[in-house]
Amino acid sequence: MIHPPSLPRVLIPVLALCLIALLAVAATRAVAWEMTIKESTSCLNVFDDLDVENLLDNDPTTCWAECADGPGVGESVTFDFGESVVLQQLGIANGCQGEGDFESHNRVAQVEVVYANGARERFDLADRPGLQFLPLTPMSTTSLTLVITKATLADSLFDRGQTCLSEVQFVTRVQADDKAGDKAPEAAPEIVEEPAEETAEEVAAAPQPDPIPDVVPDPVTEPVAPEQDNDLALPAEEPALKFSATASSALTTELGGLSFSADNLVDGSKRTAWVEGVPGPGVGEWAEITLPVRKPLAGIWIANGCQAGERTFEANNRAKILDLALSSGDTRPIKVEDAPGLQFVDLGDTMTESLRLTIREVYTGGDGEHTCLAEVRPSYVGAGQAVADMDEETLGTPEERALGVVRAFYTRLITLDDGYVDLYAGALRDDEELIFEVFRETQKQRGMYQLFRQALVDLDDLGMSADQVSDDEIKVVVDGFYTVYVGPAFERIDENTVFTLIYEDAHWRIMDKQEL
Repeated sequence: MIHPPSLPRVLIPVLALCLIALLAVAATRAVAWEMTIKESTSCLNVFDDLDVENLLDNDPTTCWAECADGPGVGESVTFDFGESVVLQQLGIANGCQGEGDFESHNRVAQVEVVYANGARERFDLADRPGLQFLPLTPMSTTSLTLVITKATLADSLFDRGQTCLSEVQFVTRVQADDKAGDKAPEAAPEIVEEPAEETAEEVAAAPQPDPIPDVVPDPVTEPVAPEQDNDLALPAEEPALKFSATASSALTTELGGLSFSADNLVDGSKRTAWVEGVPGPGVGEWAEITLPVRKPLAGIWIANGCQAGERTFEANNRAKILDLALSSGDTRPIKVEDAPGLQFVDLGDTMTESLRLTIREVYTGGDGEHTCLAEVRPSYVGAGQAVADMDEETLGTPEERALGVVRAFYTRLITLDDGYVDLYAGALRDDEELIFEVFRETQKQRGMYQLFRQALVDLDDLGMSADQVSDDEIKVVVDGFYTVYVGPAFERIDENTVFTLIYEDAHWRIMDKQEL
């Protein structure tokens, strides 16, 4: 018998992460459109949910089980996409991956993939948990059928009546000027009668296409500006890594107690800015960021100009070309786009203890008297900039500590941080760890892992309020949106959620998460 989890779980919002993956892959996208599913047979079970819809629920602990006599060879599942697509990869989580269920039920050893035009391919599946990705022959299709052609039998003779699959994912190439029925199907690939020579492990280990090409023009390195609405804020929370900044000059004013010092470059807010303090446009003035640790930098994020509002952005000079100097003495020019929002400058595993940015050219605004930079944020190789991940132990009241846990939930999840599962109560931790590890492994196989680790999470527009309902329970209501920057792309994600936290082992831990 397949045993579902006995406690409700706080599921990872995989859809949100998949949307980010869409932006980060230049010519491919993970399929997230609505589709219909039809199975050849299904099992009715009083105790277990074995419905075919489980294949698309982003939960590897649920599964579909065929219900034919024997191991299910010849049984199938058909996905109707409702439009013409070109699939590039097929992700499959084999067997049932609930606790203790994998080896106690049949798994698929070989699957045949059948396209709408009758073309078909066969693939061997690895007999292991987790997602494995199969390379498909690119062709236009409106449906895909998976046929079980071989099965790996369960350990027990009494449990060999059902063959299971846990999850199916599609990665498709964006199709231009091609809608269902507009074109004849491409020629069918040769039918594969024998098992593919390449195993699923070899497929998973195969190098994936580079999702973000390097943009290194000569002689100026150009950061990539988001193509969407750029009026987005960096988080106001203090970052986990403490950067310090100095400058050759800074504007001083008595107006409203405003500060334009270099500290504004590393305060995590675009609404403040460093403004050089010499007459004219400030060519030759510099600001220097000192790094807290010596390790390879993937690049830097730059918020150009003064971004307190549209009028302030246009009314002041913005940097056009900055000369970047490293602690080694190496220098390179950087061209900065004349746009609000964040821009990423790829430095590619650069070792340095400091970053000095010197103004060479500017975009003129207003009277052309002062040049502004709102934010400079270094991004280390293999380490996500979880800028809003507050250490709950440094906070005071229970409500403040609970809010820190919820902020950490978003940043650790998006950056695939090892500490993500530690945010959960003990009753949920094992289940959440399984789901989280499956998702992390998926991103590694897609070549996306390092992009997520280097992601920047902006919680500035996410409202949070905490209410302590008892000594050991707090409700946190979250409303608004947060923005995630992955490589040169970004995604705004709406959120309307209530968290329930309990006090356990001297920490506030997540016990439930409900969408409102």
